[in-house]
Amino acid sequence: AVPPELLCICLDVSASMGAPQPDGRPSYLESAVKAIDLIVQNKILHTKKDEVALVLFGTEDTHNDLADGTSYQHIKTVREVSPPDLQLLRYIENSIIPSTSAACFVDAIVVGTGVLVTTAEARKKFDLRLIVFTDAASNFNDDAVDDIISGLKARDVALQVVGIGFGDDGDDEGESEEHRHKHIDHTPRQREAIALLKRIVTEVEGQLFSFDSAMTMVSQFRKHTVKQVTTFRGCLEIADLKIPVWAYSRQRRATAPTFKKLSSLVEYNPADPSSGKVERRITYHKAADDEVEIPDKTSLLKGYRFGRDLVPWNPEEEDLMKIKGDKQLAVICFTDAKNIPRHHYMGGNIVSFVSPPGDETAATALAGLCEVLYELDKVAVARYVFRTNAAPKLGILIPHVKSDYTTLLFVQIPFSEDLRLTQFPKLRAKKAPGSTPAQAAAMDAFIDKMDLMTAYTDEDGDAVEALQPKKTFNPVIQHIYQCVHHRAMNPDAPVPELDEMIAKYVRIPDSLKSKAAAEAAKIKEEFPVTVKEDKRTKGTAARLWASANAAEGDGDEERKRARLLQDGEDLSVASMLRQEVTQVGSLTPIEDYIALVTNPREDLLVRASKEMMKRVDDLVELYIGGSTGHFRGMIEVLRKHMMPDETPLFNSFLEALKVTILAQPALRKPFLDDLINGGLSVISTAENPASTYSPEQAAVFLAAAPAVVDTPAPMAVVEEDDLLDEL
Repeated sequence: AVPPELLCICLDVSASMGAPQPDGRPSYLESAVKAIDLIVQNKILHTKKDEVALVLFGTEDTHNDLADGTSYQHIKTVREVSPPDLQLLRYIENSIIPSTSAACFVDAIVVGTGVLVTTAEARKKFDLRLIVFTDAASNFNDDAVDDIISGLKARDVALQVVGIGFGDDGDDEGESEEHRHKHIDHTPRQREAIALLKRIVTEVEGQLFSFDSAMTMVSQFRKHTVKQVTTFRGCLEIADLKIPVWAYSRQRRATAPTFKKLSSLVEYNPADPSSGKVERRITYHKAADDEVEIPDKTSLLKGYRFGRDLVPWNPEEEDLMKIKGDKQLAVICFTDAKNIPRHHYMGGNIVSFVSPPGDETAATALAGLCEVLYELDKVAVARYVFRTNAAPKLGILIPHVKSDYTTLLFVQIPFSEDLRLTQFPKLRAKKAPGSTPAQAAAMDAFIDKMDLMTAYTDEDGDAVEALQPKKTFNPVIQHIYQCVHHRAMNPDAPVPELDEMIAKYVRIPDSLKSKAAAEAAKIKEEFPVTVKEDKRTKGTAARLWASANAAEGDGDEERKRARLLQDGEDLSVASMLRQEVTQVGSLTPIEDYIALVTNPREDLLVRASKEMMKRVDDLVELYIGGSTGHFRGMIEVLRKHMMPDETPLFNSFLEALKVTILAQPALRKPFLDDLINGGLSVISTAENPASTYSPEQAAVFLAAAPAVVDTPAPMAVVEEDDLLDEL
């Protein structure tokens, strides 16, 4: 478990920190206050047991437990260690101002450490952390630095120093232009102070941040810390082999914070959180008489709909219906990683399986399995039941091999019922022309320039990846936190605009836009877009009435009728009521098929042709004599539209249809006559080179069928016993 934290923030408020910066940029103190404000916000929103103290050094007055009239002067303990609240936030945002005095940052470290140690002595299992914000421009005393370093180590205090105006190496590397402080402004004494801070941080194994790095650190604080607990303790079963493993949640979808319901009928008192609280109660009533309440909930049953009926189930029967079993992690088989499509990865929780602490045998076995799977690029398909009687999950175990550890990552994959086999139209119709070499080159160059892997530049000037998942926060959740903080500080203010720090997660990086500007312009040039009016956007009836209204008042009925009939408009009631065709129906299959294959918005030829073939098969199968209906017309329209691009599919269909017809004597004459009289044979190479039939073979395709001879069917001899049986 992660122990709670006692945090002391030491802020330098001396004159140099409050000095205005060129071009109206915020002062060092204003920037530091913003960072501290974010830290405290994070503590309020995400941690329930962490506590915070605030110490200012460089103040006009002195107020701390170590001050004796000559030492530790101009250092003020504003807030002792206590849970963070709105009062502390209001002080940070509204009451911190620069002073004209200065104080030693070494003394401030001693005072801050004392605040932490005094509180920690009365408590147990707390981590201690001290953060110091300073520009190191004030005088300092390094006489007792060795003792201070020893004290920090002895009390296990984590020290973090945010050096504003100097980088990690004592110079300006790592600072943005907004907070850059050139060497010429660093006095010799300030350089000594920077070196001393580096020494202290190095010896206590702390951290020294530039301001930009600190803001990144603060942003990383803006997420909820989760207690690390196991979700499964058992064995990984591979046939008769069992490897002890523990499971931890490695990745889980974060949800937005929930809001408590308060009554608007009473005045809410911020000092009393229970005021205005609303309790929800659920009652059950009979449908026939809603005034009669059912007091005993145990008398209620669940009903599952089965058609129009409801099938009742009591809790005992419902429990028996569930599949029960012991918790288990069992390998079903091994397969190549490429056999599991990436879009089959599902589930909002990624589980990491590791060996139990101290079990060297299990660690060796698991590491060997991971390394072999990694080298062979394979995964293990497994059945996972995380606790007894839980629903089993099907998933894959992916090897995750790093230099210092190895683990198996469990990712859930779908069962058959989980799949949605949705069909989508092709991106480009077959008849449409492909992209030109110039268009392909322009798109290729644009993609290269928009590559996130080289979008950002680090402190050393090297290209690095942008929007890394570990450093990219959910803007929706972060904006909620921003709004809640703003409303808490300003109850009557409107909802604030999206903070710039949050907005960068939803915007294209400026570096990418400037880098790809020329390529984007080339894309516009190679792919011109024109607006084309779609007459179908307005319904037929609406267009008719609009035309009629436009014609009113001219007194010429003939001109009015001519307007209604322009462009060959169909004025029938059926055309007005006809809905958009989505499939080949049985009532008007030919019209439906033509409407689908001539749809300019998407290529539906193959889908519509298969639906039409199904209609033909149904017509032949259900034939009971008489007319063959739309048979010949359906074959004709299929042949016409499939000839250019789908000749093999049509020929295969006609071959199968011929076999079906010849297999039943009753079908030969009506349907073969339709095909022969209509000249509806297979498509030959003369019509489409993609065909496998020569013109000669196509000519004898139907002629090769045996002649159909009408012969009277023999009379069945009915025995008297058969008649008696029927009676």
